[in-house]
Amino acid sequence: MIEECLPLAELLATDGTIHNFLKKHAPMEGAVYGISPEVIDNYIKSCAGYCVVTYLLGVGDRHLDNLLLTKNG
Repeated sequence: MIEECLPLAELLATDGTIHNFLKKHAPMEGAVYGISPEVIDNYIKSCAGYCVVTYLLGVGDRHLDNLLLTKNG
């Protein structure tokens, strides 16, 4: 397993939502959604890159146990 990463299935089981997970690990008072803007930006760019690459490569078999997320998005 990659260090500092959690499978989405585990994250959702413990924190309920990705928002709750990111807010717990990267809180920022007064920020949009209460989460550090850098973490939100990293998460959005990671999701976009993942979607494009997996589509172009025709990757299948994606499920919540093999999608990983770090504490910094």
